[in-house]
Amino acid sequence: MSLALLLSSAICNNLYSQNTEKSVFQSSVRFNSIYITGHDFSIIHLAPSFTIGNEIHNFYLGLQQSYLIQPTPVGDRIYEKKNWGLNFGYRNYSSEISKNTRMFGQFNYSVFQIRYMDYQLGPPYSHKQKEIIAENTIAIGTDYEFINKSHLFAGIGFGSFGGFFLLIDKFTLTGFIGIEYNLTKVRTN
Repeated sequence: MSLALLLSSAICNNLYSQNTEKSVFQSSVRFNSIYITGHDFSIIHLAPSFTIGNEIHNFYLGLQQSYLIQPTPVGDRIYEKKNWGLNFGYRNYSSEISKNTRMFGQFNYSVFQIRYMDYQLGPPYSHKQKEIIAENTIAIGTDYEFINKSHLFAGIGFGSFGGFFLLIDKFTLTGFIGIEYNLTKVRTN
């Protein structure tokens, strides 16, 4: 809870503080690998996305491929491993904390469909099921620009599988790592 208060105060401070510098509009492509645990299964998301924003605020959107890791021991439900969905969110960057390194807070949303076979003892013995999952997480991370316009980033956080932001019906832990390349940087007055 204190992590959420810390992130929200940092975001509000950046939203309402006066910035006298010229802003920089930028777009980039990002590849993100996310690991989520805390549901009946664990998930690895591979999410290429397109981002747009400025030096502080960053919005992103992209497709994601989700790989479900079957829990052991295997129960009455067998999950399909590969599923597709949509990944979008918001990232708020701090100023540089050291050369080419910044911290960020992130709100991430994923909506994807899972498919599984549900088995039972009597007829019909098995039937296919589909379920839409709305996953939302809040995280903190570090971004490092290792070559001009190229960034590595990693972070940790928590969230839930509730349909609304941080509605904790099934608590999840998340970790992610990725790479980003800035396509454009345009200064505006």
